[in-house]
Amino acid sequence: MTSITRAARRSHQHGGIAEATKRIATRTITAASAALVLMCLLHAPAMAQTQQAPKLSALVLPATIDTANKFVWVDFWATWCPPCITTLPALNTVQQQYPDDLLVIAVSVDVDPILARNTLNDLAADLTFVHDLGLALAMQMGVQGFPTGFLFDPNGTLVEVHNAPPFADPAPFYASIIENHLQKQRQ
Repeated sequence: MTSITRAARRSHQHGGIAEATKRIATRTITAASAALVLMCLLHAPAMAQTQQAPKLSALVLPATIDTANKFVWVDFWATWCPPCITTLPALNTVQQQYPDDLLVIAVSVDVDPILARNTLNDLAADLTFVHDLGLALAMQMGVQGFPTGFLFDPNGTLVEVHNAPPFADPAPFYASIIENHLQKQRQ
């Protein structure tokens, strides 16, 4: 006997089909939410071990994005991903701390670019926005979970890959990464 059949029988006993439909929908939504959170918190490596590290120049980004002489953080995110929503304001804070040295590109993998753009606006995150329709950039970079950030140095070489940091405020974590690479560059 399927769970739907069992729910239908219970519905007859406990308040009708509408109540059974509500119970089934609640279980389905709860399972779907758990799956999304699990996918967001996935701490799998962002790139397969055998995949060669890409250069920033290999990414097909809009021509209007000027990455010259800056570290570039390419952050893959989605509106349905709670850790992504925490990460974006933190990256914005760090970009404001290093305006001459860092450019953050927020690459949304959402189906709806307007929803993604509005989410950035609601978060007051003044980041360069790119919509990755069809996940072409995410696949090119080997993204396996969200959020995933790729840090490129001013020469366009990949120097760091990070998944969602386990901090309530990841801004100090991101700032320390940028500061570390800036110090290396100055030496």
